[in-house]
Amino acid sequence: MKFLVFLVFCLLLASCSTVHNNKTSYTQAERLKWHEKAKAGDAEAQFQMGNAWCCGHSGFFSTKEASYWWCQASQQGHSAAKAKLVQLKQNCQRYKSGN
Repeated sequence: MKFLVFLVFCLLLASCSTVHNNKTSYTQAERLKWHEKAKAGDAEAQFQMGNAWCCGHSGFFSTKEASYWWCQASQQGHSAAKAKLVQLKQNCQRYKSGN
């Protein structure tokens, strides 16, 4: 009986890791889709790329990349991208001042 419980537990763990890997692949595919659109000049895609880099979706994290893409979107009038840049600037100022 203990063996059966152990086997069921292992199967449940294995199924969870499969779901997680599929989610990661989907997120990576989505990021690549946004990247192609962003390179083509789509402001919403540029904003989404900034979010992806800022928030570490798919295991990627870079404030430099996030600010680059938000700047690209902001130059096209994307208001949410402008707000993200303001927020980033405020965070940097707080960090420099030690607050």
